Amino acid sequence: MVVYPAMKRLLASAVSALLLGQPAQPPDFRAVTDVVEIDVVVHDKAGKFVRDLKPDDFELRDEGRPQPVELVTLVSAGGGRAPMREADSASPIGKAQARPRVFLAVFDDAHLSRENFRHAQTAARDLFAKEFHDGDLGGVVVGGQVVNRRLTFDGAELADAVAHASPSPKADSKALDFLEWPRMNEAEAFRTAAEDRSAIEGLVSRACSDDPDQCRAPLSPADAEQAIRMKAGRLVDDLRRESDRTLQILTSVLTNLQKFEGRKTLLLLSQGFAADGSWPEVKRVVELAARANARIYTLDARGLSVAGGGVLDRAPSDSQRRALDALGGSDDAINSLAVDTGGFVVRNTNNFGRAIAAIGDDAGTYYVLGYRPSRGFDGAFHRISVRVKRAGVDVRARRGYVAEAPKAATATVASPPALAPVSEPVTPAPLAATFLPAVAAFDAAAGFAAGETVATRDRGMRVRPDANAHTEALGSAASADVAARAGWDAYQRGDVEGAHAALSPLAERADTPSWVHYALGQADYALARYHDAIVQWEAVRDTAPDFEPVYFDLVDGYLQVKDRGKAVAVLSIAATRWSRDPDVYNALGVVHTAVGSIDDAVKAFGAAIQAAPSEPTSYLNLGIALETRYARSLRYFIPTKAWIGNDKDRDEAIAYYRRYLEFGGPYADVARARLEALKWSPTKKQ
Repeated sequence: MVVYPAMKRLLASAVSALLLGQPAQPPDFRAVTDVVEIDVVVHDKAGKFVRDLKPDDFELRDEGRPQPVELVTLVSAGGGRAPMREADSASPIGKAQARPRVFLAVFDDAHLSRENFRHAQTAARDLFAKEFHDGDLGGVVVGGQVVNRRLTFDGAELADAVAHASPSPKADSKALDFLEWPRMNEAEAFRTAAEDRSAIEGLVSRACSDDPDQCRAPLSPADAEQAIRMKAGRLVDDLRRESDRTLQILTSVLTNLQKFEGRKTLLLLSQGFAADGSWPEVKRVVELAARANARIYTLDARGLSVAGGGVLDRAPSDSQRRALDALGGSDDAINSLAVDTGGFVVRNTNNFGRAIAAIGDDAGTYYVLGYRPSRGFDGAFHRISVRVKRAGVDVRARRGYVAEAPKAATATVASPPALAPVSEPVTPAPLAATFLPAVAAFDAAAGFAAGETVATRDRGMRVRPDANAHTEALGSAASADVAARAGWDAYQRGDVEGAHAALSPLAERADTPSWVHYALGQADYALARYHDAIVQWEAVRDTAPDFEPVYFDLVDGYLQVKDRGKAVAVLSIAATRWSRDPDVYNALGVVHTAVGSIDDAVKAFGAAIQAAPSEPTSYLNLGIALETRYARSLRYFIPTKAWIGNDKDRDEAIAYYRRYLEFGGPYADVARARLEALKWSPTKKQ
């Protein structure tokens, strides 16, 4: 992925776990004192729930080590819990209590055609009409927002929300876009973007067959190939942005659900989506589902139009979860979301009644296993497996947890709180480079300057650039108390955990100097505790509003937690304070680009040039933004067999690249490569 070289201090140390070679944070379970509780569903060959299991019928392994199951609680469909203990069991483990069931229907409207949206409405209607009972809580998510911004006990309100849900017109227009010349499907677009020569050659052959005029002199198959690359790049850009939006919606919903006690059931209604490049976000959703005690059930609204698979794919086999279908991996993501959270996938059926009934059964009848892990609560990821010592049964449970006690839930069932708005699309958009010659410049998550590589960065922690100098600018540690000096000394020698431990108590005091909050924020950021870092840096901004570096630190923090709206807000305030600083506007343009607001990015980079006409980076950034907007405007108009697009943006992009080269900036190779690519335009005769 390519982004603008705004400045090293923005995003310079925001290196993702994937880039650092670190595993994504695994999901965790709810833990009660020293006991781990795991929900387990067991069915026989006929698909009926097995109700007569005892503790010694289960075999549970934690990191491969057998663990004694000390309690098995059967949660019945009526809401009651019947604990069954071993005769020689030790002291009681927790109290069995009934909790309300929570149901959410999430319409993935970005991946639902108008026809399939109606199929999804049928499934959601059945869920609330047949499986939603008195005392249950429910909600409907449409267009990225929870209807009425709250959960409700009122089944009629939920039914009305489903009935009045409407599809997004963009899904159908996207389907038509794939059919326009040169036509391709999602898989072919991704393969083309990955430089798969067999796919590209096949598409060229098809394009020349569909419209021979595009391959005759003065045009040639090479021109058709360039058109294919451009379209594939644009489509892949759109597909990734839509997939990230879906994952962000799920992230927001699951974060809100942590406010509620009890088990949650989330029905994701979709046609599937490609997770190419978004697997860390998929894993993040799985983690949040674990924290919220939620199971995701994914229903493929395409019904019988999808080949392969059964009505209920409940078996959690790795081959099933990783099998890519003809749509470029659209099954892969929804399989993982379902199976890894303990749910299942519904596909290849137009009769959703059986599937909805099975989901309702899951929500009302399951076992809860309780055990004390032999390794204790060490804060590490524990792989678990659960099997039943009985032939012919299917067992579903989560596959791991983080052994640490979670925060207590805050909501009461008597009065469900309002839900925060689901975030709007947040996607690091590839900046036109998907169809251009290779451009080795920067990464959206890391902000590397040309020539830098991941290997040059500290692989153990994420220390911010210029942190020491900025901290010293806020105040001196020489006059601080012993604890403060110890914390600062620990940070300077790279012991960020020691710095966090020493500075955290000081941050609670009313008279704490700003530099302590700032240094603690740096330590928290290095430990990937981004929310905590934001809290400390906001405290600095409140007490020292003229300290410009903290605004850029906050932007990095908000980008790490995917809250780009607040990142924009912080930079907008900075722009009013430092109206002549081009770095502020360049940073603002980078964030607008990450959100996909290219028009706003163009304005921001233009403001950077006005603020400092002699700063070359702004010209390169504006050229890339204009080129991106030009690429997105390109369409092949079938009636005239001609390409149409905003050539003004192309011409201006060329002018800004040339201006950058006149300055002789450090990214001259990038500007030259983009100029070379823009020599060819499908809208102009060559």
